[in-house]
Amino acid sequence: MKYNQNRLVSVIVPVHNAEAFIERCVKSILKQSYHNLQVILVNDGSTDRSLQLCQGFAQEDKRIKVISQKNCGVSSARNAGIALAVGEFVTFVDADDYLIESSIDTALQYIDKDCADVVVYGWKRVYEKSGRDEVINEPYEVVNNQAVIVQKILEHYSAYGGGYPWNKIWRRKAFTDGKIPLFDTQLFFFEDLEWVIKSMLCIKRLVVCPHSLYEYSVREASVTNDGKNSEKKELSYHMALEKIVLDLESMPDLQMWLKKKYYPEIVNGIVHARRQNWPQLEAYLLKRLQKVKKVIIYSIEIPVKVKMRCFLLLFRLKL
Repeated sequence: MKYNQNRLVSVIVPVHNAEAFIERCVKSILKQSYHNLQVILVNDGSTDRSLQLCQGFAQEDKRIKVISQKNCGVSSARNAGIALAVGEFVTFVDADDYLIESSIDTALQYIDKDCADVVVYGWKRVYEKSGRDEVINEPYEVVNNQAVIVQKILEHYSAYGGGYPWNKIWRRKAFTDGKIPLFDTQLFFFEDLEWVIKSMLCIKRLVVCPHSLYEYSVREASVTNDGKNSEKKELSYHMALEKIVLDLESMPDLQMWLKKKYYPEIVNGIVHARRQNWPQLEAYLLKRLQKVKKVIIYSIEIPVKVKMRCFLLLFRLKL
């Protein structure tokens, strides 16, 4: 298929202590069959040789721009990249992952063929320790309904590319005044999901590319897989869902669907927090329960068992 290959694609890569794999990542971007790229490497307070390596890449290829900031987290790093991105299209790559050679080229062909605002594509999970891999693909589809897109992602985390920023290419003009939404820096986990939902609410047309174009490395030592962060991860999950509920205010039917689906998790989350001795999570969820209790109590879709737990927790809170 012939299409315009002169449009700029901005590729944003947050980098934190990635000296062991940043070269593989950057080379996979520079070797793309699509050449008109702006590659933004955002050094997020690395204490290893990541910054020096990134600066070396920039000296070798003028398409690369390196910026450095104190360690503020991946969301802050992505926001810094968004601020510098000038491409007609924008995408993200994590520093420990990589692209196959035709990734951007293939994705743009799909986005052009169907005049879409975003293309989502499959990926392969590569487990570094065991060496096994898992391919996640979806069949070709074009979707013009925001509510359908958002609900499916919230029902099945991997649907329509899932709540990940790195397996999608966005057309900048799909967003108001071309301003891409920023990531919420207050979220420690699940910031990706909240950002994806917020961004999907801006677009009108999505296309699913049925090919696996992204290699996702699963490292046992990563922050996401660190068991010590369990309470913080649970807390961030609930904070993200609270923000998503607010993001859906323009779609009251979908918002109510999510409330009925998610609010029982607040009740069960309090019980779980007590069993795990997670006081911060328990306190946060108890405050949330007082605000959402009417939906739980009066919704016929929510199980009686959850309602009884809700009553019991509220009664104990009064005591």
